Amino acid sequence: SGGVLLAAVPNDFSAAQMLAVELKETARPYWWIDPTHLNYWTPATFANLLGRHGFRVVEQTTQYQIESMIGAGHDYPANPEIGAKLHERVRERDLAMPRDERMARYGRQAREGRGREIIVIAVKE
Repeated sequence: SGGVLLAAVPNDFSAAQMLAVELKETARPYWWIDPTHLNYWTPATFANLLGRHGFRVVEQTTQYQIESMIGAGHDYPANPEIGAKLHERVRERDLAMPRDERMARYGRQAREGRGREIIVIAVKE
C-alpha cells in the first residue's frame, strides 16, 4: 500500500509487428518471440493485470518500435548489422531531440498502443 511500481514488458503482437510479418517473408515470421517469455502483453492486458492487484497506472510510455523499419524496407531480423545500424540511428535521433519533446512523443505512442515496450508507472493506494 502506498507503493510505486515502474515496469517494462514487451509490447508483443502489436500492429507494427503484425504488419512486419505480412511484409516480410521468412522461415521465422514471429522472430521477436522469446522462449523465456511466460506471457505476452498489450497495453490493455498489462493495465488490467496491474488493476487486479490494486495498482493504478499513472504514466505510460514506450520506446521506438523498430519493427516499423521493416515496412521501410530494412530487413534487420535477417541481418544483425542492419539492426545495429538502425538502433544507432534511432538512438542518435532520440538524443538529438529535446527531452520534453521525446517524452511527449513516446507518451503519445504508448497511449496509441504503439512502441516496442509497455512502460508504466503505477501506484498502489
